[in-house]
Amino acid sequence: MPTLIPPDPPLSDDALALRVPSDAFLADVAEACSDPEIARWTTVPDPYTEADGRAFLALVDRDWAEGNAATFMFARHGAARLDGMVSLSFVADGIGVVGYWTAPWARGEGLATRALVLITGWGLGAAGLARIDLATLLGNRGSERVAQKAGYAGGQVVPRAVEQRGVRRPVRLWHRTAS
Repeated sequence: MPTLIPPDPPLSDDALALRVPSDAFLADVAEACSDPEIARWTTVPDPYTEADGRAFLALVDRDWAEGNAATFMFARHGAARLDGMVSLSFVADGIGVVGYWTAPWARGEGLATRALVLITGWGLGAAGLARIDLATLLGNRGSERVAQKAGYAGGQVVPRAVEQRGVRRPVRLWHRTAS
């Protein structure tokens, strides 16, 4: 795939902006991903170290350069820290997969929903996707609410769909289409 170019101006609404993460936010990434709830509901390493954060940021750079995925940090306007991450992977012709996490200090404010709405609009618009899929680990009610509020439909349960630290876990599948 060709190199992806981040949107200019950055994707934003009246509360937050999505920006390509940089090494300046390594400490925030490491702190957020050390949170037990992020470890519980994602496939990040547990325990999470700064070395894991550096590897993640290097992967983000490589994915942008190779056109595999567009990963953004999201942060409230004027904030000195990141509030979360949202990533859109390009998995097949016209199909993307999105994932996200919210830092513990930013939960309960609707920021993940806002970030998901922004990246979905960009993915189904400027990025040219026809469909974006999303999977939540079964029982992750917070991420399910985010998906629903962002207009994702579905909810089909697929057993043993994702490997998380050596255990096959069920997921609930969601999707949005361009129509």
